[in-house]
Amino acid sequence: MPPVRWRADLTPFVGRRELRGELTRLLSDARLVTLIGLGGVGKTRLALHAASSEEVTRVYDDGVWLADLTRIDTPDLLRGTVAQALGVQSSALQEHLASKHLLLVLDNCEHLTNAVAELCTRLLQAAPDLHILATSRHVLDVPGEQRLPVGPLALPPERATVETGDEDELHLLAETAGSEAVALFAARAREADPSWRLGEDNRALVARLVRALDGIPLAIELAARRLRTMSLHDITEGISDRFALLTTGRGMLQDHHATLAATLDWSWELLTDEEQRLFARLGVLNQFTAPAAAAICAGRTSPDLDSNAALGEHITTASITDVISDLVDKSLIIADTSSSPTRYRLLETTREYALRHLRECGEETTLRRRHAQWLQAWTARAADEHRGPHEPAWLAGLHLNMPNVREALDFCSRDDPIRGLAIINATVRTAIWEHRGALTEAAYWMQRLLAAADATGRLPARRRADALAWTAMLHCQQGSLRCDELLEHARQALPAGTNSPDVRYVTGAIAYMVHREEWAIEVLAEAAQMFAEEGRHADFLIAELIGTIATAFLRPPAEADEAVTRHLAHAEATRGPRTIAWARFPAAVVALRKNELARAEQLSRAALLDQRRPDVSDEWWGGTWGLRLRFWILAMSGDHTRAAVVHGAATNREHLTGVRSNYISGVAAVQASAMQRVLDGLGQSRLNDLMKVGQTMDWDTAVAQALGEPNANEDPAGLTDREREVAELIAHDWKYQSIGARLGISRKTVETYAGKIRTKLMAFDPTITETKLVLIVRAYLDRLRGTP
Repeated sequence: MPPVRWRADLTPFVGRRELRGELTRLLSDARLVTLIGLGGVGKTRLALHAASSEEVTRVYDDGVWLADLTRIDTPDLLRGTVAQALGVQSSALQEHLASKHLLLVLDNCEHLTNAVAELCTRLLQAAPDLHILATSRHVLDVPGEQRLPVGPLALPPERATVETGDEDELHLLAETAGSEAVALFAARAREADPSWRLGEDNRALVARLVRALDGIPLAIELAARRLRTMSLHDITEGISDRFALLTTGRGMLQDHHATLAATLDWSWELLTDEEQRLFARLGVLNQFTAPAAAAICAGRTSPDLDSNAALGEHITTASITDVISDLVDKSLIIADTSSSPTRYRLLETTREYALRHLRECGEETTLRRRHAQWLQAWTARAADEHRGPHEPAWLAGLHLNMPNVREALDFCSRDDPIRGLAIINATVRTAIWEHRGALTEAAYWMQRLLAAADATGRLPARRRADALAWTAMLHCQQGSLRCDELLEHARQALPAGTNSPDVRYVTGAIAYMVHREEWAIEVLAEAAQMFAEEGRHADFLIAELIGTIATAFLRPPAEADEAVTRHLAHAEATRGPRTIAWARFPAAVVALRKNELARAEQLSRAALLDQRRPDVSDEWWGGTWGLRLRFWILAMSGDHTRAAVVHGAATNREHLTGVRSNYISGVAAVQASAMQRVLDGLGQSRLNDLMKVGQTMDWDTAVAQALGEPNANEDPAGLTDREREVAELIAHDWKYQSIGARLGISRKTVETYAGKIRTKLMAFDPTITETKLVLIVRAYLDRLRGTP
């Protein structure tokens, strides 16, 4: 497991030495620390830099995790967003954290203060070794919260802004260079112009500039990047003139928000007309590619706009890429070149600023409608094409575009719910919501948009029936019996004498998954045929897959063999790794039922290898079912020890992700048979010990165990670094209280580690008969060191 779960900074961190030290100290003493400060002052950068430092990461055995709350617009989605960041389902959040020793970073909390405060309180009460670092413009007001204000960077003395020309110049240069604000400007200036250096000739100008910018990091970085096209003198004069306008004639002090706004005003005025138009329009996009920006932002927004309006002029599609590049160079857009195609985004502060200009000229609603219209077309394509040779690219694009989808759904719920319903319907058909355990959120959007669309009185009956059917399917996947009620509403919504493949598919899926009816196989076959006749190949494949799984478990092996062979051929023709991996699942089940263990082994290994691919592994359901399948085959093959470990890993993953398997007809019987074989081979006590080992494994370790690959961990018994550290102290007869004090963790956490150590060592060596942990640990460590 990496120590932190976010990408490293692309530019070096500058300054904040004392603040970093204070933050590190607070994190060691307090369980909730909140960084407080204005937008653009660098709270997020400081939090992520401190949290990813070795001094902090080595303290937390279960890592440091980031949940970015920027895009959440309702408290209803808070818990699910935090759970997704941790890789678990919402209902398992508190239980998951209860035994973890980790640092959770909650970034940008100010718009959800009350909800975040309530969630933090509950999580901290449930998880004694959880620590939280929050960033917010407002205090959370949680008992025990330690607040650390983050202000502007330290400025050079005022006298440093004067050009002396005397013997005091070297002393002033040293004072100027020692300022954090100047250090940041100098670092970013060298990135803009590698030949740039701070010296006697520019010292006073730099000091005057950073003082005019009030030491705000965002403002300083924007100014420094201008050195590519402007002289330092012109930058300084431009800033000074505009800031003077903010106070002249008003007699009011500038607050930090006004200062930042003025800095952005100045950057705005330095843009060309075309850059201004595009920058403002890009405010409606969360993140984007150049083609998406061209489709949404190019052209006139309305023929009725005054031709002299600031944003009403034409933006050509051909010029979009060049203008985006110019805005990247001017630090108003961030480019992520690690993805293909390159994706772009605006900083939250600059995005809010862009939207302000868009609102002022009356274009926001028009651009948001364009955005929703583009997403409707794009998600429709994704729903039709995501099972094919470009499957990984579609899956990646869907994951990256989910923030855009959420914003469009929120807008459409007020402006055009029928369009919003089309977007959520298409994304549900791609299964993207279930990939990361967001089924509850998908149902929330579906029901919200369906209610709004019903209120318009313009929703076509077929589309209403399909939306109700897919809502029923979302409830089915969460184990909610309300799926029957919703499905009945879907059937009633269809006009008399008509049918819908969507309604027919969900009817068959619920009949099999919930009610365990064999007749569901025929209904699913009918739905697949109807999808094929409408040219919906991806939907045809999923209907055929569910029907094939039902056939594999319920029908005689000979009949099932024909069905799985047919579906596997259809899946392989798509060349999509996720689609092929899923098709191998029922094929392996049939091979297992026919006692063709070599064939089952081959298919199950190939399926799990595909599920482990980086461009597929985000799908929780496929990987979890892949582990479960490997357990059955290992059990039937007589490898009971490894089967028990994999069973523990699969059970743990099912619990964390909410993926369920034993409710499906036929699965329970195979599961029970495999469990009985393992129990007969190992006995209950040994089985329990080995299952506990599997339950501690992360995804990569669990897959390696299921495939019989060598453990990448250097410790033969699989002890983590912290477990090894605890084991060493136990071997020296340290008491749990003393170990906790030495390592900075609670006695309860030490006891948890001790239990894991005992389980792993006894699984590693089944011949152990000793019961005292200290003797077991000493024997193991002596064995590793070669001590007789």
